[in-house]
Amino acid sequence: ISNQDIEFLKSISRKLEEKIIIGESEVLPSFTIGINMGADDIIAGADLALKKAKELKVDSIVFEKSMQLYEECLAKQTSIVKIKKCIKNKKIVSFFQPIIHLATNQILKYECLARIDSEGDLLTPDKFLEEAKQARVYYKITESMINNAFEYFKDLDLSFSINLDYDDFNNEYIVYYIINKIIEYNNAHKITFEILESMKIADPGKIINFIDIVKELGCKIAIDDFGSGYSNFNYLLDFKIDYIKIDSSLIKDIDRNLKSVKITKSIVTLAKEMNIKTIAEHVDTESILKTVKNLGIDYAQGYLFGKPERTHLEKNSCNISL
Repeated sequence: ISNQDIEFLKSISRKLEEKIIIGESEVLPSFTIGINMGADDIIAGADLALKKAKELKVDSIVFEKSMQLYEECLAKQTSIVKIKKCIKNKKIVSFFQPIIHLATNQILKYECLARIDSEGDLLTPDKFLEEAKQARVYYKITESMINNAFEYFKDLDLSFSINLDYDDFNNEYIVYYIINKIIEYNNAHKITFEILESMKIADPGKIINFIDIVKELGCKIAIDDFGSGYSNFNYLLDFKIDYIKIDSSLIKDIDRNLKSVKITKSIVTLAKEMNIKTIAEHVDTESILKTVKNLGIDYAQGYLFGKPERTHLEKNSCNISL
């Protein structure tokens, strides 16, 4: 295929993007082109180029086997196959990390954290979430986490929290599944749902509807990673928040970073005025712990109190010298 051929294909795309009239409506279509110039499998090579063009938000990409694109896509496809296999074989496992009430030094609850057991290699979310979404099996991870947590805590006098992504709220099956499980286990008083503050929310109404239902049942709501990048303070009102989890980017060096102290102090002040409890993430040292206590933060989570573990949960004091 020559450069002239490539320009011809692009010109076709531009012509197809002209306005289309359907009844009384105007439609302005857009097209993305993946062009194969090197892969043995013609369709697969063009498909790889097309996916990369969409990812980069460009109108076209020409695929050549020598390109880094080939290695990247091959690795991603291998990862997706591995993740789908693990999900099919029920290899989603839950780890638990304690959240501590700083005034009493007691465990408030445990956060449930997803891992994938890939032949003994435990994958953390940064290694599988995006691939699971691309493969359209992400909802199965949420389903497994709900099952794991509800079953694990059913006979324990312990509270727990579960992370939810916008993809969860956008999936009617998962929304109904969660609500039905809460009713089945009658455990709403134990549950906090953590919503990522940093996620892109196309329709806040779906989240608000879910929150209204689960809070009516007795669940609590937390905003996770608050303070990472741009923080939407409207969410604190719209989502009827019980807890703000202050992002680790602010906490990890708060004992030596004056800017982090100022930002965190403003978040804590606002939270207190709104009667919202605060949780500091990434509390890994005594020095950080002392700083967050001085700022009036209510709860803390981090390696200082305990790393994520698979079992052995107890409702006890945390032997940390304060």
